[in-house]
Amino acid sequence: MSSPLLAIALASAISATSPAPTMQVKFDDLNLSTPAGQEILQKRIKSAAREVCGMDEKTTGTRIRSSESARCYNQAVGSATAAVAAAVRKASSDS
Repeated sequence: MSSPLLAIALASAISATSPAPTMQVKFDDLNLSTPAGQEILQKRIKSAAREVCGMDEKTTGTRIRSSESARCYNQAVGSATAAVAAAVRKASSDS
């Protein structure tokens, strides 16, 4: 990974004809060779996924999140797992 950014792609909740929204998650300020740095990155990824997937948007008449938002969030966090693992391996090997 050449850049200290992860892009979270959220294609599952978006139709195939429109581009999937993405959000960049910076981690150049984190030490990914430590559990604390990895935990902070996971929190940032989850926060970005919540924002882009609309997990905190209120729907009139219900407090239940839409299944599309939940699916989007789960896929976004899941898709970032491989990129995080690669970044952690790189940080660990550089230490």
